Amino acid sequence: MDSSLFAMVEDLRGADAARILSHGVSSITIGAAYRAALGPGTALRAVLRPGPPDTASAEHLSAKAAAARASGADTVDYYAYGLAPLPVLDRIPPPGP
Repeated sequence: MDSSLFAMVEDLRGADAARILSHGVSSITIGAAYRAALGPGTALRAVLRPGPPDTASAEHLSAKAAAARASGADTVDYYAYGLAPLPVLDRIPPPGP
């Protein structure tokens, strides 16, 4: 983990929750580093943009959400609703159980 990321994680130690903007696969990998550093007591939320330039399709978004969960995110959130056309918002799956 590079020193700037390590400093950010250090600032979050002991927090109840942390959110990571996950723009790409490298961000998902960083999520795993956050989970490892923060431990299981801190809720970790991955925040994905459902449309361009980050996500090309519903399948791509689904794969990114699955990767975020596999890397330790407790929850996946979505952002940039006001910038996305309605067909892009349709990619967002309904909340799971």
